[in-house]
Amino acid sequence: MRNLLYILIIPFVILSCANEKNVLYLNDLQKNTEIKNATQYTQKLQAGDIVSIQIASPDNVGIQPFNVSNQNNETTEFNNNSSLILYTIQTDGTIEYPILGKLKLGGLTVQETHDLLKSKLKLYLKEPFVHIEWINFKFTVLGQVNKPGTYKVQGERTTFFEALGMAGDLDIYGNRKEILLIREQNGMQKYISIDLTKKDILTSEAYYIKQNDVIIVSPNASQIQASSFNRNIPTYISVGSVIISLITLFVFISNN
Repeated sequence: MRNLLYILIIPFVILSCANEKNVLYLNDLQKNTEIKNATQYTQKLQAGDIVSIQIASPDNVGIQPFNVSNQNNETTEFNNNSSLILYTIQTDGTIEYPILGKLKLGGLTVQETHDLLKSKLKLYLKEPFVHIEWINFKFTVLGQVNKPGTYKVQGERTTFFEALGMAGDLDIYGNRKEILLIREQNGMQKYISIDLTKKDILTSEAYYIKQNDVIIVSPNASQIQASSFNRNIPTYISVGSVIISLITLFVFISNN
């Protein structure tokens, strides 16, 4: 009897261990270890992006013309602070900036944009200070997460785990081993497969989210099987059980 009990328990133990490895994030990561940062992080501005630009200097002399809104500036849903001056990068990759005229920002990082403006402003201001913020950085999370949708954040340095956190994390039915990230890169669609149960994500090009990334979380095998299951079957079984019980009762009464 004891041996039979062991035989019945062992499969459940094995299954529980297997399920744990399929659910836990980074389960091959050893404790108290250090991992080199993910691949070089480069995020470049492109047409349609909105940036906030503010100029200052130690004495603030002469900065006003550079902090004045013009008709090409954007005052959109992203401008919660009325003091922000927002610029939308046009289809040719440029913005029209006061005094300096047309500046090409498309293809530059935020740091490169900062350096460009600072070098040009030195002709007009003493020790110019430039503050640039990417306003409409966005990504989309779909599938087996608790809050699917498109998320807009201020600033562009968002990690993959932060993106999942904004979407309420995967639900228990999400396939943690086969997550798809779709990324626009050099005019092409790039598809990246991600396994959240492995530490490889920490050094992957997918670790930092880029503008317009789409994350798709597929259902796991049990959820796929459940989707093909006829959800009316329990009702049919219940009705069938009642009918069989009535027939059995009828036969019993008839025989007696």
